[in-house]
Amino acid sequence: MWFNFTDLDRTFAAFDTLSRDLQRDVVRARRATSTETQAPRIAAEDTGDAWVVRAELPGVPPEAVELTLTGQVLRFSATRRPQAPDDTVTHRAERPAFTITRSITLPHKIDVEKVTATGKDGLFEVTLPKAVEAKPRTITVQAR
Repeated sequence: MWFNFTDLDRTFAAFDTLSRDLQRDVVRARRATSTETQAPRIAAEDTGDAWVVRAELPGVPPEAVELTLTGQVLRFSATRRPQAPDDTVTHRAERPAFTITRSITLPHKIDVEKVTATGKDGLFEVTLPKAVEAKPRTITVQAR
């Protein structure tokens, strides 16, 4: 009795193709839901007198970042442009161009006139001083 290895080879070839296609689709799905392409990583810390918000925006120069403060909502918008010159052909791009927006609501009123922001090498820091009425006050109790 002879066994037909051609049918077995075709079956394994079909499984190989299916496996490659599935792996490719999984990689695409991970890229599509990556936090890098969806929103910058943000850390917000309360120092007592102010909020300090830090954001990671790799490959984004400071002039490509727009910050807006509306009430207690701080909004980051940033655009990373393609890094290759226009006259070149890109064969692989694992750091794609993107435009992102992220908002964070702060729990206290902010003194808008004293807000400062700095950025270097894709790391940005915004210092948002609390409004006078939002700062904690120590009240001394007097004896009668």
